[in-house]
Order: sequence, then C-alpha cells, then structure tokens
Amino acid sequence: MNSLTVCFAGRTPQLTKTIFAHAAAGAAAGAGAGAAAAAARVAVRGRDGGAYCGAGSFLWTPAVQGLSLLLLNAAATRSQEAMLVGTGKSPALSLSYAISKEPQWLGDVFGYDAHGRCLAKRLFKRTNSEGKRPGPIIVALNERLLPATSVEVIYEGRKITDPGYLLSIASAIEEQIHPCAIAA
Repeated sequence: MNSLTVCFAGRTPQLTKTIFAHAAAGAAAGAGAGAAAAAARVAVRGRDGGAYCGAGSFLWTPAVQGLSLLLLNAAATRSQEAMLVGTGKSPALSLSYAISKEPQWLGDVFGYDAHGRCLAKRLFKRTNSEGKRPGPIIVALNERLLPATSVEVIYEGRKITDPGYLLSIASAIEEQIHPCAIAA
C-alpha cells in the first residue's frame, strides 16, 4: 500500500520530514517487485539531507506550506473530499505551480517513475492548475494512488489522529503564510 508520513515540529508547526512509500518510486530505484513495494523515500527540511544519508530535502516555501495544509486536511477528514482551494497568490497556487514545474524538492519527496517522471504529477489532481482561468485553483490527492487514509501525521514525535488537533496544526501553519509570498 502507498503511504506518506509527514512529520511536523515547533511551536509554530513546520514540516520537518517526509517518508513516502510507493511501488513506482522503488521500481525507479531499480528494486525488484517485492522490494519496490517496501521502498521508501525520505526527505528532510533543509538545503540538503544533512545527517540523513541518502535523504532528499525541501525548504519551508509557500508550496511546501500548501502541501502541508493539503495533507493535514486529508489526514483530518480521511476523505477524498480533502482539497486545497485558493485564488490569487495562495498556497493552492504555490503548490499547483510547483507540481507543474517539478522542482527538485518534489522529486526528493515523491520520487520518479521508471521513465524518470516526477510522481507528484500523478499523485495530485488539479483544477485551474496555474490560475489562468477565472475561479479557484484546486489541488487534491489522487485517491487511486494516495488515499487520504494513507497519510500519517507525526507532531513532535507523536502520531496524531484526532481531527481537531490535525486541523489546529493546519490553522497554525495558515497563520505563518504571507499573502504576497509565492514560490515553488
């Protein structure tokens, strides 16, 4: 089964680590069929993997903040209805733009398929992906590949399953977002 564990820390919560397990990510790494299902990609916050040998990395950008909001919402609702919605310069636009442009951090977090394509484009569904049409930008999980029930949240070393607590972490992240900031 595909799974994504996201780890948060801090009084003002920020994503610090991701662990993504997906058969295609393992297959791209050259693992056999049995090993492919168990393959996991680890990415940590920072400019590089640091002490985590072989780990990818990401920075705390508006796109990563948007990803965090979407995943917290999915974990809280455990529903395919979980989505990130925004207009103008928003976390939804930042994340959608990153998915379009495939920056290195997305590959570090989600990996690539056997053909070298970033899995993020398949893991997320988008509507009005770059905000070129009137109306909201919407990003949601592709439930066939990454169901909301497969998202696990760790905060300060503890697994969090309480929907209210998950949404309070999301709310604390929303308070950190600068309305003018937009970057992949």
